[in-house]
Amino acid sequence: MHPPVPLDNLCMTLLHGAYPLLSNIAKNTDPDRDDRGWPQITAFAGDVPERDLIRLRRICADKAKGTMTSFDDILMAFEDGEGHDEPKESVRPVAIGIFYFEEQDSQAYSIWNS
Repeated sequence: MHPPVPLDNLCMTLLHGAYPLLSNIAKNTDPDRDDRGWPQITAFAGDVPERDLIRLRRICADKAKGTMTSFDDILMAFEDGEGHDEPKESVRPVAIGIFYFEEQDSQAYSIWNS
């Protein structure tokens, strides 16, 4: 069982993490979409030994931090640059995210290896 998460933290994570990811998946799998879709890239390995997980988590955290810092710099340039006089109807929030996932449910292992 996972420790309880404060509700405000959970809501913010769902709003800024899960919602953009699920919206990306919905857009990219919509057969009637009228554009090329949004970038979505996932790397997967089905057989990482438990002894390597701590090292892999650290590597992923380090790489994610560097990549997200670069993306944050790009997004900050939009916030600090031109376009602040644009009408509210012509601007949109944009999210770029990276996540790490490690299956915790031993019953689900067969799903990943099918």
